[in-house]
Amino acid sequence: MDDDKAKQILSGERRLNEETKNEEIRDRLIKYFESEKPYLRSNITIQEVSLYLYTNKSYISRVINDSYGHNFSQFVNYYRIEEAKRLFHNDTKLSIQQLCDLSGFGSMATFTIAFRFFVGRSPADWCKDQKMKMYHEKEYGKDCRR
Repeated sequence: MDDDKAKQILSGERRLNEETKNEEIRDRLIKYFESEKPYLRSNITIQEVSLYLYTNKSYISRVINDSYGHNFSQFVNYYRIEEAKRLFHNDTKLSIQQLCDLSGFGSMATFTIAFRFFVGRSPADWCKDQKMKMYHEKEYGKDCRR
């Protein structure tokens, strides 16, 4: 086997090992976020997450960027927005400020910007729509197309 062929094989093996490592880090990251909910702490850092997962922040950053097309802050905010939506569905009497606080955001401005980014509307507009949707489903049934 010539040197070029050997280099290609080694390069392919490295790429495969890197992909396997990235998948493993991504899986551990998702498991950590879904079970421990570290995003509920407003001051979470990529450094803390990397230490918890026994890796470094460059790997975490690359995995998030490659897998989701987001940076670390956007990744964290996605989970926070999903938490806010879940909280609202469980208790529609929660205020926007309470949703912001309970889902891990440090400020209302960041909450609103992230909500618009991921949902496409302001939290207040989304909550109003959800209340109307729930009302119509309760009054007319889920299959009503009014």
